[in-house]
Amino acid sequence: MKIKHVSIKQETNPVQVLDCSVSDGYRQGPGGTLADVDIDFQSDRRQEVKEYLERRYNINGKQRVFSAGTLTTLKIKAAIKDVARVHRVPLNIVNYITSIFDDDKMTWTDLFKLAFTNKKVKKFITDYPQVIEDIRPLMGQPRSGSIHASAILITPEQKDGEEMECFDYTPLKKVDDVLVSELDGYSLDEVGLLKNDCLGIKELSKIQSTINECNRVYDAGLRFDDIVKGGLDDEKTYRLLSDGFTQNVFQFSSKGMTKFLMDMKPTNIHDLIAANALYRPATLESGSAEKYLLCKCGDVAPVYLWGTYNALKDSCGQLTFQESLIQIAREVGNFSMGDGVNLMKLISKKRIDKIHAMKEKFMQGAKERGCPKEDAVQIWDMIESGGSYLFNKCISGGETIYRPHGGRWKPTIGEMYRIRHDRQYARRTGHADLYSKYNRKGYGIGFSLNEDERLVKNRIEDIRYVGERPLYRITLEDGRTLDVTANHKHPTQRGEVRTDCLVTGEDYMYVNIGYIQQDTNYRFTDKGCLNDDMYHDNYGVGNYELNSRPGHSGFVEKPESEYVRLEYYRKHLMLEACARCGKRNCRLEVHHINGDHSQCGENFDNLTTLCASCHKKEHYRMGRRKMGEHGLYTELRKVVSVSYIGYGEVYDVEMSAPNHSFVTAGGMVTCNSHATAYAITSYTGAWLKANYPTAFYTVALQWADDKEIPALMSEMEQCSSAMIVPPDVNVSEAQFFTDYATNEIFWSLTRIKMLGKKAVDYIIEERERNGVFLTIENFIFRIFRYKLKKYEFWDDPDNAEESTRVPVNARHVKNMVLAGCFDNIEKVKSVTDRYDILSRAARELGFELADKDFPDELISKHYFWSMQQIAVSGIGSIDYRRIFDSSDLKAKVKGKASYMELRRAFDSDNEGKRIVVCATVSEAEEKAYKDKMTGEQKKFAKITLQQNNDMMELVCWSDFLQNYPAPIGSLKNKVIIVSVVIKYSDYSGANSLTTYKSSLIQVM
Repeated sequence: MKIKHVSIKQETNPVQVLDCSVSDGYRQGPGGTLADVDIDFQSDRRQEVKEYLERRYNINGKQRVFSAGTLTTLKIKAAIKDVARVHRVPLNIVNYITSIFDDDKMTWTDLFKLAFTNKKVKKFITDYPQVIEDIRPLMGQPRSGSIHASAILITPEQKDGEEMECFDYTPLKKVDDVLVSELDGYSLDEVGLLKNDCLGIKELSKIQSTINECNRVYDAGLRFDDIVKGGLDDEKTYRLLSDGFTQNVFQFSSKGMTKFLMDMKPTNIHDLIAANALYRPATLESGSAEKYLLCKCGDVAPVYLWGTYNALKDSCGQLTFQESLIQIAREVGNFSMGDGVNLMKLISKKRIDKIHAMKEKFMQGAKERGCPKEDAVQIWDMIESGGSYLFNKCISGGETIYRPHGGRWKPTIGEMYRIRHDRQYARRTGHADLYSKYNRKGYGIGFSLNEDERLVKNRIEDIRYVGERPLYRITLEDGRTLDVTANHKHPTQRGEVRTDCLVTGEDYMYVNIGYIQQDTNYRFTDKGCLNDDMYHDNYGVGNYELNSRPGHSGFVEKPESEYVRLEYYRKHLMLEACARCGKRNCRLEVHHINGDHSQCGENFDNLTTLCASCHKKEHYRMGRRKMGEHGLYTELRKVVSVSYIGYGEVYDVEMSAPNHSFVTAGGMVTCNSHATAYAITSYTGAWLKANYPTAFYTVALQWADDKEIPALMSEMEQCSSAMIVPPDVNVSEAQFFTDYATNEIFWSLTRIKMLGKKAVDYIIEERERNGVFLTIENFIFRIFRYKLKKYEFWDDPDNAEESTRVPVNARHVKNMVLAGCFDNIEKVKSVTDRYDILSRAARELGFELADKDFPDELISKHYFWSMQQIAVSGIGSIDYRRIFDSSDLKAKVKGKASYMELRRAFDSDNEGKRIVVCATVSEAEEKAYKDKMTGEQKKFAKITLQQNNDMMELVCWSDFLQNYPAPIGSLKNKVIIVSVVIKYSDYSGANSLTTYKSSLIQVM
């Protein structure tokens, strides 16, 4: 905003003021340059901010606004390729040698270390010594320039009384009509120019969308700044957060943070700021977070050392904020404000020599102020230990996140951030599609280290630009490197360790070694070794016996053994085509239908023939985990050096809970980063949720991933009058549509499987042009009136002309019926009535329903149709109580356990109760552990149960698994009824379910 007028008021009475000058404290670098100014904007409007700055300051024909440039330096691969081209080294040899380098950040010395272990590299150095000699002075030199991801500079209008333009301060160039500095950010700092980092934040876009929706529907007249200026004291908002309804609230939606808020019971904005600052690994490890909670809840009185009350009164005596540290240094140690800022920076950078000098000054100042020596010592220790976790932990923008997908071009962290927040850059580099994808769906998937020391797929929640910071390079014994800030943490053999606390030669870091081929063959006997329990169980494995008898030559035939029968089927009875897809002339495999490889079944009815693709899909359906779920393998590598490499752009990378780590393209595992707390933004989102829940959830669903929707739906039912209803062909849109009169949010048509944007637009266009659809026959007649043929079955493909003229096909109709799109116009009273709609649709399209797709014994089952609806659309409600009431298990558990819903099982009053639950298995995983008493290897299983929108973990112990012969993995996506006991889990901080020895189970 522009300041138009300043008025001066003079006080007649003298007023005592505190020192408020920071002098050069916030200046950085040897030249005392200004720190950056970081301002957050909506991610979808950052470009407008840049255009505004240009209009505002580029006036009177003078250019004052430009973007900062960055320089790309020559690394070893590019240097070798460029120099080898001059020396006419064959291209195939150069490409082969450079492909050996796993890390492009290798130094010239690292090249010779690699040659010591790699004969090919050694031979290349010997054959082309001049190439190796010539690359030495070139490495690290600027190769090309580009535009900074977010930095925009505005030069002063005058200097020494003369009119100035940006060209008078620094050399500039034009890149695709964008004015960019020839110098990089470090050089511009030395010039003394103020750099503005205009950051695009997705959360601000979501909040503004919610505000716009509230103003459109309720005529509320809301503005973001009005909410912020409204006192930040809305009781309803704090009650909502205290009750744990934090889904889709910025910074507060993780399980751990939700529990932290429920324990804290926040009542004001200071509590939210403290929650954001305290709920981090360093503060949790130091005990500050727990002490704060105890004081906040009144269990323990806060303790304030001499002179610290004013600084720590809002954080219950815990050093939480940078400002508090500076204030203590001033009020206790008699520091100036500038010295306090310097102290804060020195502690964060571990400048031991200068910290000791500051300590003497602090102790002397405390003595002059009258602080007791014992208190002064404790205060200094608190400052010294606390200063290390009051700062962000960041990683170099030149690093690349290891992703599960392929592709030759792998963007760095800096490039990913810039593509998402700079549309012009994305277009200029040919990645406009990624700009749209990143802003619509986020950054995608990376890998995180789990508790089993495996790398599993995990979502990249956000990447935030932090600025330029000192960088350190960690080098491992195998040559891998990682560039991070001094206070960034890494998983090691002794837990999470900061960069500046790594001990070279002693500490080991995790590295990705990829997928290791496993032995998946099934063994019928216990000869040699048993089956790998990740793929096969050992329940049906027999004892090994010699296949011969004394006095008889040759082997004894065992025609009834399962191995012999399997081989007989493989040689004589296998089909000539896949039994599922009908594919011929491909690799065919034998599949065990029930998953038990120890039994071929009577008349070989447990065996079938499948192609390799269908065989794999069938195993996935039965519970086998994919590579990304099973995890990539890791090994520990020794840290050999940690060296300072200069300043560089750094970014915060945030991964989804609970595995807060990620893997770089170089294979090194490092910890999640967190940016500065956005407590006011969090409050604004929570305020909208508390006061306008229907509008809030409408926008949240538009932005949500598929995995986030069940939790949103569950919370919506508990804390608001809004509710999600199945799609309606006459109401639903391409996005979620809300009827604010009834607070019903209609499911999006595009979230139905196979139904793409073109098909949905075609249906909506027909509905708007010719009115609502009346029946399923009316829908098919109007949509398919231009079709050239009748269908033969649901998956009968269209030719190119048919697809162009009518983008809707028979599969779309089937999935729409199963999703419930026609329930209202057909006046469906029960979900089982959808079979009649499907039959009529099939007849209209030219064929009859196949019995194998809709078996007679299932079409009358309520849960069958509910599960079909969930499978094709992601929404649906199964009446689990009805399933339990009609099951055989109900009579067996009568008097031993009572039925309970998962939602009630979370209640702490129900801990210790034996109950029966009926739910769908969404995840199932078998694990092994060593019994501490007997030393015996035993199994247990973790199962995630889902009851519509509620989810809970079930742990099955070995005593129960011994009585349940089927593989646990085969339960995935099936409905089960099981008797369990409710127990509190210290790990999750909530109730969970466990089996007991006599637990009963029934699979539906």
